[in-house]
Amino acid sequence: MPVRPELFLRDAANIPIPPTAITERIRHTWPDQKFDLRYLSASWALIRHWPDADPRWKWVKEEGYNPNFAWDNIGSLPINCSVEEAPAFLERMLRSDSRDDVQKLALKIADWNVFEHQEEVVKELIEDVRDAMGKQGEITSGIHPVTTAAPAINPTSANHAGSGYRKFIGEQMKLGKSMKEGAALWRERKAVPA
Repeated sequence: MPVRPELFLRDAANIPIPPTAITERIRHTWPDQKFDLRYLSASWALIRHWPDADPRWKWVKEEGYNPNFAWDNIGSLPINCSVEEAPAFLERMLRSDSRDDVQKLALKIADWNVFEHQEEVVKELIEDVRDAMGKQGEITSGIHPVTTAAPAINPTSANHAGSGYRKFIGEQMKLGKSMKEGAALWRERKAVPA
């Protein structure tokens, strides 16, 4: 069900406030950019405030242009966009922009998403190790005395049949699914109990 704009928190001017999780993610991904989200035409507009060296500031100083509008509209996110969906929308919008400097920003979201997915993979593997520790035959060795690495999971187990598991999870994440959704789908397809 779509989220209605009237359900969002509003500022003093009665304008909907963008979702904090998406705003923080944007600022974390591009700390050197002056990105922000604004409610415009029933969507969240990704705006970029003009840099200090932008020649258009001359309009503000000399021609009375309103400094509250000293920004470029890069694109928009749907009003009901979730934090999980936002990267795909942002990447598409940045890549389709005609400005080279904006297109280059799309590379940064790809790097950030890879880092995020690596973190999810590590968390999922830790959960798998914990699960495997309680099942007989799953653990192939204990903690290695030199590296203090976690116990290895037998790659021929039902949960991790060779590299097929990781490849499958990677493909599911490219389709926009979370790590847990991909793992559940893997178990479902392989008829492995959760």
